[in-house]
Amino acid sequence: MRQLDQTDIKILDEFFYNAEQIELARKSIIKAMENGWHSKALAEQYILATYLSAGIDQKLSHLPGEQPDFTAIDSFVEQKCRLFSQTFEPRFELFTPNIPVSILVKQLNFYKPISTSVTYKKVKKCSYNK
Repeated sequence: MRQLDQTDIKILDEFFYNAEQIELARKSIIKAMENGWHSKALAEQYILATYLSAGIDQKLSHLPGEQPDFTAIDSFVEQKCRLFSQTFEPRFELFTPNIPVSILVKQLNFYKPISTSVTYKKVKKCSYNK
């Protein structure tokens, strides 16, 4: 490795630093997406339960002594769930981790392959697998 000069060492350091930053950004993106989708699921469950219970209570209050029509209630729930999904599901952009994604893009722009560089040729020449 004595054949490497300061420029070669700097190129290798930058290469491995950028590779590490890319990996950290990738992990951050995955974690942010997992947290975002988990939060979204919890919020949707709460909102949907509140939304449905109000409608079901209203339907049941109209039947003071009668047996509830569970088929009608099931149909109501199905319709409201479908409407809720159409309204709120497509909003995935609210849960996209923009900051980690922009960090990843920035690091990918800094990334320079070294396989065609003089430094790589020097390292390869010094390696056991020539």
